Amino acid sequence: MNISTITGNKIIKGTFILTLSSFISRIIGFLFRIFLTGKIGAEALGIIQLIFPIQIICCSICGFGFENAISKLTAESKIYKDNSKNTYFINGVFISFLISIIVMFFTFSFSKIISNRYILEPRCNVLLKIMSISIPISSIHYCIYGYYLGHRNTKIPAISQIVEQIVRVLSICIFIFIADMYNYRITPSYVITGTVIGETSATIYCLLMLRKSKVSLNPEDINKSNIKKILSLSTPLSLNRLLSSILQSFQNILIPNMLIIYGLTNSESLGVYGIVTGIVIPLVFFPSAIIHSFCLMILPTISEANSRKNNSKINFATNKSIELCIIFGVFCSTIFYNYGNVIGELLLNSNDVGKYVSLLGLICPFIYISAILTSIINGLGHTGITFLINIITSVIQIFLIVTVIPKYGVLGFIYAFIIGNFINSSILFVYTKTKIKISASIIYTLILSVVTTLFISNFANLVLSCVGNKIIKIGCHFCIYTIWYCVIFRKKIFQLG
Repeated sequence: MNISTITGNKIIKGTFILTLSSFISRIIGFLFRIFLTGKIGAEALGIIQLIFPIQIICCSICGFGFENAISKLTAESKIYKDNSKNTYFINGVFISFLISIIVMFFTFSFSKIISNRYILEPRCNVLLKIMSISIPISSIHYCIYGYYLGHRNTKIPAISQIVEQIVRVLSICIFIFIADMYNYRITPSYVITGTVIGETSATIYCLLMLRKSKVSLNPEDINKSNIKKILSLSTPLSLNRLLSSILQSFQNILIPNMLIIYGLTNSESLGVYGIVTGIVIPLVFFPSAIIHSFCLMILPTISEANSRKNNSKINFATNKSIELCIIFGVFCSTIFYNYGNVIGELLLNSNDVGKYVSLLGLICPFIYISAILTSIINGLGHTGITFLINIITSVIQIFLIVTVIPKYGVLGFIYAFIIGNFINSSILFVYTKTKIKISASIIYTLILSVVTTLFISNFANLVLSCVGNKIIKIGCHFCIYTIWYCVIFRKKIFQLG
């Protein structure tokens, strides 16, 4: 395939831009998290991780649903050329910001109650107050993000990710430098304050780009009919994300407590929880930046095809998306399973971390398929179904956490995580099959991926048996896998248009 064909593919181009920015952002964030763990300790990292589910709950109420609704409506308005795309954006920002102000005041006012009775960690009180300041800012950021994605303009969202991460890291580093200079104790509040500053800087950048683009925004366009249309789309998505986030936060609160029942102290349980959720899971989820970016691009594509009643394009995009998830998922699982122990030793000098990485790496195909099928189903307008499926799987996962962790400790948490993601992807696949014609080529792709993986693993191990340096060995192994996969699956990788 020639270069012009590849660059002419909007999905591939958009995915590449978003993935590149996400990789840069995640690399900075992950390396900084390792540095941060050494500065504040695993227990403090665990405390920080406890408030993020609350932040996700807040953003679910006033951000996530509006981002997707604006993206979908903007993409559809381009088809009909009704000049309403900016109208949807201004109405979305208005209602989202209004709700975010209410959420901010609620979170700030009841932070002590949330910390003591819900999170069960009083030290989160101050962190929640600081975090609440960013809620209205995040709501604007979400809306702008959705607007640009609806236009298939990924450059500005991509740059804003990098701006946010760089400013966040620099802010926290400055706080740590000042604290070290005056012998102050480094606390988690520095990290959350830096996060707020990073979010603010990204939003300011997006607003400046809107102004530079001379996007026409007329406050007079705010009306009940447009708000009602946005709410009709955003409410199911927001409720879906909200309830999922509530259940997810409940899981996160249960995990340290179940580890205490297993036999760990409070400090040990928070430390283990901080390492697994703050280091191991982000490491395993690191490659998912590609799939996440792909999901952001596929949703408006499916929405446009659905509006045109173009079922053949929907079927084609869905089947090729699933195949790509299988190929990439098996690829990542192989790398993590074979080299999890080495990665754990290199990054944190810990055999336990390596074991956790190897086991969690097995979920890659499931989380990638779940992510892409959720975007496709939402693009078709069946947001209530993804809502129901997420609730079912979250309840199952909570049951597993309560029953498995007290017996097996942190390994029980990993087992519950793997089983929950497998169930989620299976249910989503079964439902998708009832709405979209699934090609038998998916089975062929799965078999070919597994066979290719087994062959190339043995081949790479044989070729690299004489290499002693672990980093060089991993790098060479990765290159061999990448080249081989590109040769075998090159047509499938670039076929989605």
